[in-house]
Amino acid sequence: DLAVLSVRGVSLPVAALADDGELSVGEEVFVVAAPYGRALSISGGLVSQIDFEQEGKRVPQMMKTDAAIGYGASGGGVFSATTGKLLGIIEGYRTAKVTIPMAEEAVSFDLPMPGETFAAPAAKVRRFLGEKGLDSLVGSAEALTSAQAR
Repeated sequence: DLAVLSVRGVSLPVAALADDGELSVGEEVFVVAAPYGRALSISGGLVSQIDFEQEGKRVPQMMKTDAAIGYGASGGGVFSATTGKLLGIIEGYRTAKVTIPMAEEAVSFDLPMPGETFAAPAAKVRRFLGEKGLDSLVGSAEALTSAQAR
């Protein structure tokens, strides 16, 4: 769920991507999403796990957070509560099926599991932009804002 949009005639703030070394387990984060394009949703939590591409290298491949999210929140941003930088983008979460027996038939619900929200770290976003020839979008918020003004 990643789209690159260009909006003409409107000056919008740009989220700066965090560097790979800025992501750490236990870091306080907040998740901003608009599930199904509806009202904005914000929740807080911690980075609970980081998977790295290769042993010895600090290039994050996947991260987990315990921040609560709801259905349709994939594509939302995971931001550092300290720096405000974009640490990752929500990809999905694990659910547990709960079945409630009723008189006529059973009713089942899929409930999000706490601490099982998966996100693509900024390193993955940076790589995606590079592969699509959009390297100019990677950098500081100030550089991106001045590039947009041109």
